[in-house]
Amino acid sequence: MNEPSVPRIVVASDQTLVADVLCASLGDFGLELVSWHQGADPVAPDAHAGLLVTDLASPDCRAYADGVLAGSAMPWVVVTATPPPATWLEGFAPVHVRVLPASVRLAELADALHDAVEHAAVAGDVSCPWPRPEGTRR
Repeated sequence: MNEPSVPRIVVASDQTLVADVLCASLGDFGLELVSWHQGADPVAPDAHAGLLVTDLASPDCRAYADGVLAGSAMPWVVVTATPPPATWLEGFAPVHVRVLPASVRLAELADALHDAVEHAAVAGDVSCPWPRPEGTRR
């Protein structure tokens, strides 16, 4: 299988519009984003990293997040307005999960996603085949 020209990120949110808007907004940062909706299988098997956007305040939202992250081996960036309980991430080791506040700027979010892709490349013992677009930090 040929590698895509840019890293592929699966975007999951309990609010479909949020996932779709992020897919449209982050494409300018050298990423290919694919919206994933609950019930669709599988969670983009050819993705290099994931972005999960949900409010972790309610048990339903935490259950949604658990369902998205469960069994995933790829790194994830979670954007939430509510910090998760300290013990929440323990269940996902060895999955690399980085939590960012909902106030994150798009450029910072793109950098975190590029970091996740690089983490996946290092964890897979290969060099990252995608250069970061000009203007993003390294």
